[in-house]
Amino acid sequence: NYVAMRQCSSLRLWTLVLITTVFLLLIYYQVYPLQNALYTESFSVKALTEKKFNTNEFSTNTLIKVDKKVIQSHCPHEIMKIALVACGERLDEAFVSIKSAIAFTTCPLEIYFFLEPKLSVKANAIVSNLPSSILGRVSINLMPINYPDTPDIPEGEWKKLFKPCASQRLFFPTLLTYIDSLIYVDSDVLFLTPVEKAWNFFNQMNQSQLAAVAPEHEDPSIAWYSRFAKHPYYKPHGINSGVMLMNLTRMRSFGWLEYILPIYKEYRLKLAWGDQDILNILFHYHSDKLFVFDCNWNYRPDHCMYTSICKAAEERGIAILHGSRGVYHNSKQLIFRLIYNSLNNFDLQSNVQLLIKEILPQLQTDQSSNCGKISHIFTRTFNKLLLYMQK
Repeated sequence: NYVAMRQCSSLRLWTLVLITTVFLLLIYYQVYPLQNALYTESFSVKALTEKKFNTNEFSTNTLIKVDKKVIQSHCPHEIMKIALVACGERLDEAFVSIKSAIAFTTCPLEIYFFLEPKLSVKANAIVSNLPSSILGRVSINLMPINYPDTPDIPEGEWKKLFKPCASQRLFFPTLLTYIDSLIYVDSDVLFLTPVEKAWNFFNQMNQSQLAAVAPEHEDPSIAWYSRFAKHPYYKPHGINSGVMLMNLTRMRSFGWLEYILPIYKEYRLKLAWGDQDILNILFHYHSDKLFVFDCNWNYRPDHCMYTSICKAAEERGIAILHGSRGVYHNSKQLIFRLIYNSLNNFDLQSNVQLLIKEILPQLQTDQSSNCGKISHIFTRTFNKLLLYMQK
């Protein structure tokens, strides 16, 4: 009887251990649904690393070296780097974005501009016509669009994810292995403050944070992710990735692509906003890896088209303008278009202070749209910028 009781007790113990193990595994895979896919995609990283650029269409005269002697005391010790992408009809818009970055800073810049081969001839011509005074402190590197070779995700699928080629930035950590950090901007983004002020967010990030972005929404009543998303997202209202500071070194150490590819495979049919949704899913599970800055660093028509909902812009002005919803090319929120057209027509050899003085009175002319009715926010922005440029 004693032996039988010992055997029965042992059986109960092992049964309890088994049940506990199964229970813990269920919890693990419920909380971390993507973890079982990690490190299964290393072939994709290798394929992307080994895939060579076809640079025949990309003239090497665009790979201009910045003269480090032009670095001034107010500039960061390292040369600031900006990356953007253009496919389809986005080339001209993207060059206005580049122009805004150049115009409002005297610091050196390295710009990495990814584009389709069919756009390279026009892009080379634009770069070649830039004044030599600009090319002494700014390098514009034209880069071909390049996606990983994966057996079950065709390159065309990545390319058409939401805006054409916007998903290219997901692969920057592996493509730009020689770069530590950069600021990514959508082609419809305009700098209304010196780039070095945005670059300073890198200094505010802690050692574990990989990226910095702005929230998607401030008002829960109109927040898209909390109302409609069919996938996990960064709480409480999601993030907008149109302006994104990326520490590529930390992303590589983190194993960036080993997370991105499984996320896409699992949620590909539930993505409404393409690569931005992928980033929301990633940072939902790794919120400690993200630094979030205020909405005035990614100010969109959504912040004023119904009512003014970006308090940071009301208090401090707009630092970076994001012309989503095509507002640079329609009259729905005319004040965005006025600013875009002024920068589009600006000659980089001209006086930037005169540009600002020309923009200021135009801001009062849009009284028909909701964004135009709060023109004082835009006026404060350019008055603040003018004071800075006069120093």
